[in-house]
Amino acid sequence: MNAIGKVSPPPQLQLGTGEGGLNNLLGNIVGLFFAAGGLAFIIMFVWGAVAMILSGGDKEAVAKARARITWAIIGIFLLSLSFFIMQRRRKERA
Repeated sequence: MNAIGKVSPPPQLQLGTGEGGLNNLLGNIVGLFFAAGGLAFIIMFVWGAVAMILSGGDKEAVAKARARITWAIIGIFLLSLSFFIMQRRRKERA
């Protein structure tokens, strides 16, 4: 008698077998990278904004904070661009 029952992963995480399973696995990994990139954007943007507010008028501190915000915006733009390119390629293959 099995006290626990049948344990299986949720349907969203079932990878399948063969080429389809590999595609699902890579898709999940890429999704995690996009989520991490979005989180990094939020952290860098807020960090830059707080640094700018707390700079106290120091020109060097304002420049560093502005650079951090600029790089965060460039990063989210590149992340969005790569996401849309991947979505387009996925539609072309389907």
